Amino acid sequence: MKDTQKRKTTSSDRTLWFPGIACIACCAVPLAGIFLGSAAIAGLAFYSEKAAVFLLSVGVAVLLLKLLRHRSGPACKLNGSCASEKADTET
Repeated sequence: MKDTQKRKTTSSDRTLWFPGIACIACCAVPLAGIFLGSAAIAGLAFYSEKAAVFLLSVGVAVLLLKLLRHRSGPACKLNGSCASEKADTET
């Protein structure tokens, strides 16, 4: 007996194709969304890293500027009276 005879497709076989494809699409769409979402977050992180480096360098520059421009005022005693150094050495 040769295996040349094909099985006839019935209407129920043809009807089952649509739910099968719909099931695959239903599971594939959320997975595709997860992959695309994580790729988008990784892309944003790449640009955020550049912004973080820029903000860090601006912060360091502002800190150095403040340290360089810091002027010391007259020293005050613990009781709250402030005087110049010359007046403190004379007494």
